[in-house]
Amino acid sequence: MHQQTLPLRPSHQQQPPAPSSPSSSLLPPIDQTQDLTPYPLYTSLHSYLHSIHSPSFHKISHASSPTLSPSGSILAFTGTIQNALGEAVTRICTFQVPIDSGAKGKGEEPRIVTSGPHEDKGPKWSADGQRLAFLSDRKEKGVFSCYVLEVGGLGEAREFTCKEMEGGNVEWVGWEKGSKGQRGRVLMGVAEREAERSDADGSGKVGGGDGGKERAWMPKVEGVGRESGWRGVWVGDLETGGVERVGAKDGGGEEKKKSGNVWEATWAREGRVVGLVSDGPGEDEWYQAKVEEVGGDQERRVLYEAEKLKQIQGLTGRNGKVAFLEGVASDRGLVAGRVVIVELERTRKMKFWFDEGDISQVEWLDDNTLFAMGVSGLGTIAGKIDLCAKRVDLIWRCPVYTSGGWLPEAAPFLEGSNISFVMVGESADIYPELGLVRPNTDYEPLYSFHHPGADVLRSSLGSIEKAGWKSSHDGLRIEGFVHKPNEERFGPGPYPTILLVHGGPIWGWRNQWPSNMQSEAYIFQSRGYAVLRPNPRGSRGRGEDFAMGVVGDMGGADLHDDLSGLDMLVAKGIADEDRLGVTGGSYGGFMTSWLVTQDPRFKVGVSVAACNDWHTMHTLSNLAQWSRSFLKSDPYAFGGEDNHYYSRSPVMFVPRMKGDTAVLHVGGDLDHGVPISQAWQMYNAMKEAGKTTAIAAYPQEGHGVKAWPARLDYLVRVVDWFERYLPPSKADERR
Repeated sequence: MHQQTLPLRPSHQQQPPAPSSPSSSLLPPIDQTQDLTPYPLYTSLHSYLHSIHSPSFHKISHASSPTLSPSGSILAFTGTIQNALGEAVTRICTFQVPIDSGAKGKGEEPRIVTSGPHEDKGPKWSADGQRLAFLSDRKEKGVFSCYVLEVGGLGEAREFTCKEMEGGNVEWVGWEKGSKGQRGRVLMGVAEREAERSDADGSGKVGGGDGGKERAWMPKVEGVGRESGWRGVWVGDLETGGVERVGAKDGGGEEKKKSGNVWEATWAREGRVVGLVSDGPGEDEWYQAKVEEVGGDQERRVLYEAEKLKQIQGLTGRNGKVAFLEGVASDRGLVAGRVVIVELERTRKMKFWFDEGDISQVEWLDDNTLFAMGVSGLGTIAGKIDLCAKRVDLIWRCPVYTSGGWLPEAAPFLEGSNISFVMVGESADIYPELGLVRPNTDYEPLYSFHHPGADVLRSSLGSIEKAGWKSSHDGLRIEGFVHKPNEERFGPGPYPTILLVHGGPIWGWRNQWPSNMQSEAYIFQSRGYAVLRPNPRGSRGRGEDFAMGVVGDMGGADLHDDLSGLDMLVAKGIADEDRLGVTGGSYGGFMTSWLVTQDPRFKVGVSVAACNDWHTMHTLSNLAQWSRSFLKSDPYAFGGEDNHYYSRSPVMFVPRMKGDTAVLHVGGDLDHGVPISQAWQMYNAMKEAGKTTAIAAYPQEGHGVKAWPARLDYLVRVVDWFERYLPPSKADERR
């Protein structure tokens, strides 16, 4: 039995140790140690990651947030450039799209048009195609402002700001499309530094403490009537240089409450702004936000209120109409589902959806045409919304390529009456590249960011394949991805197998390049493990009913969906039924803790940013109302089978655990969504029950472990934990 009683405070040393590092036999177990740099496993993983990434140093290695100029000829995007392992910056880049040349795969090199020194991101074209607005933290690292760059001209980018905006963080920008927009009016979403970040963005505050005035000895103060962290909308005029706030003119607390908290906004028509607005600024308030007209002389005017348990995202306006996404969501920023269109002057509402799948992006192309992109099963789809015909036409379906980070995205444009689009295409076998999709043609690669490190990564892996199986719960078909080790190195199997459960729960795995969004999977696979990444009910890509299947039943039917996938792998001779492990983060962390208390087959688990006690989660998290909605229970009612605050809390089942599953608990001290106390609760309960357990609490991390070198430290601990209690070879069994 092994127990670790001290929080681990990882070292911030970035370089691997010298070759003369002490033998691992002379070092204490990794889970009992803070500084891992002397360990051979640290050196080994550092070297592996360096071999994958170093060939891309000082080059553009990835692209995101693509947007096309009005002519469709120039693509702007956020380019990622690594300068060293764990040290990446982003820059605004442009790429000449060879629309007329037909030169497949022969696009020119992208141009880097900004210089940082920190992060430049989120480009947006002006209506005339002569300017690019973007976000940059060049004045203060981590605090962003809006800058405007003259495309093709000389000189520095111009900052949009004013004294009243000082200390705020600009989170998004958008140009006005009307006549004034031709001269340059830009809309900006500004968050106070105390504003909360979403779990998908790592949780915590947007930055800077209490306006930079906070001292180490000062107490954290919160109370009714002292609300901070508001978000508002500002307008900058390039012609006059003026910047003013939309609504809440004096910026005072009462004015902010009157105007509401604006999460995002869009120009609906010249001079009129529509936003996603909640009464208060807390993260939990986003789940009740409504579509409202922002500013003006009248009281707040609600244009649309989401259906029960649904959320809204992605507002985009044109000529008096506003389109947006509506769907059940567990995280701000990750809404997918159907498209809703409302009008400023009429009460009419229109709704559009894919028959098979979920829309994750919507964008106007003219007054009656919108582009929609989304997820269908494990693939990606795109469509055309025709307001005149009141229908959605599917224009592209691809089981191979996908795009975007959390959800698919592309940069569309009209060619006559047809829609074409540029995307950052990728798959499990294809490194991210710029690609073009045109009517009645296949996907055309334009420019690849491929480098030799990508070949090193892919050669270290075996196959990554799609799979399907029936759930033992009700026979529903479930899909996912299966990673098998390289047979030349590890033989034909069966293999020790790790169940990797995704977060959300309303999200889903897609066919992305192995090191994007799934880094643990490729590292496990490269070291001899098979990995199953299932998309159980609750996942995106199968429509709203499938996604809603987890609401009110978290850890219920989806548990059987996941376990049935493992049973399928055992039946096929891929998984060794005596060597099963499980891991995941956020909701995947909860499922890890839940599964090890429900099924004794698991030998090992790593639970990351997990809710382990729903009742204390409700009272300590900034997402209290979310848990109430998704559990469909009362946190203050007495416990019982029908009250999921108790009957679905893993910590309540630790005394009844069968066997001795070794569980490592991981969390960040800055996590406001799932506080680190959740990890301590489960760790202490397992220790009290005499189970094998340890904890790693990262002092500067939030929801998940993302920043370097904490990320490397985390990967070393996870690999060590699995290889100790679920070794790739039976001959290496140490328990």
